[in-house]
Amino acid sequence: MKEADMVWQPGIGLGPIKFGMTIERARAFVELEQATKMLRDEEDVSYDNEALGLSVWDDDPDEEGIDTMRVARTLMLRDRNVIGMKLAAFSEMIGLRTPPVSDTVKMPEGDLKQVYDFDALGAEIWVRNGVIVTVMLGPIYEYD
Repeated sequence: MKEADMVWQPGIGLGPIKFGMTIERARAFVELEQATKMLRDEEDVSYDNEALGLSVWDDDPDEEGIDTMRVARTLMLRDRNVIGMKLAAFSEMIGLRTPPVSDTVKMPEGDLKQVYDFDALGAEIWVRNGVIVTVMLGPIYEYD
């Protein structure tokens, strides 16, 4: 998988990697190395490709398959890279109002990031100084 393949399909996946796909199947498209980190005093296992700025998780114990992807380098939507885009420009591009900040996170490096939930896209967008730096992708869930 190359940067050109990092095309976001909201609720479906990223390029050839789809939500629900096993890690083993995803590895047919992209090299993924298992990584274990401590997050909030818990061990977290992800599968990463640092060159692409991509991490994937299979966290749901009830269902096998990828349920979350994190992208921090290239994320193409409508022929534009979302990473590095101003949040206001992103909201305008997709035709959705920017939701209120759902969380402000102090990173280990000391900087603050604001988190915005775009539920209609299955995305959590992390912003620093008004610019998108990371996007967490997931399936789109229907709420009653």
